[in-house]
Amino acid sequence: MTSSLNSPDQAVSAITQVLAGAEKRTLELADVVASAGLEWSKVVTLFPDPQDILVEIARAEAAQACQPLLSAINAPRDETWDIEAVLREFVVRIESNYAGVVGGLVRVAITESAKNPDLRNRIHHEGPASVLATLRQFLQAAVERSFLEIDDVDIAAEQLIGLLRATLYERLTPALEHPMSCGVDPITLFLRGAARRKGGRSV
Repeated sequence: MTSSLNSPDQAVSAITQVLAGAEKRTLELADVVASAGLEWSKVVTLFPDPQDILVEIARAEAAQACQPLLSAINAPRDETWDIEAVLREFVVRIESNYAGVVGGLVRVAITESAKNPDLRNRIHHEGPASVLATLRQFLQAAVERSFLEIDDVDIAAEQLIGLLRATLYERLTPALEHPMSCGVDPITLFLRGAARRKGGRSV
């Protein structure tokens, strides 16, 4: 049974739902479209290049994950941030997205990139690269407002993303031994290391 399709947003929403529950195996976009109850011919009328749907999903998931960071950045300059709370909400969203939609997106992208190698770069630009850029903006704003002391914002942002990747990998592979794991969550490590809370106070 196929669903009526009237707008690009409908297609993106339907496919996002399928990706969130996708089995842990590589899939082709055509299979995902069919699982969403959509007709390929109708999808093509809305997206001449159907792979654009994957790019749109990457963009939407990145924006959703970064919402706590953007809310802090856009807050009045005299408003005090709870740095740890903002970063933890950011991490929760990253982990939730990766366990659901993003995990499915990656598996489809692996298959589709074989047909169009540029797809991987486009998804990276709208997804991970966009998240990293927003995190840099957040950390820079925290420094400017004297909430954090960071010597190099670019390096600090990359270190935090690296810690998140390591944590996600450990959770995705619980059956494997991780001898380098110290059992400390990434935000605690980050605030102890690359970023130092101003004056040692909790903000």
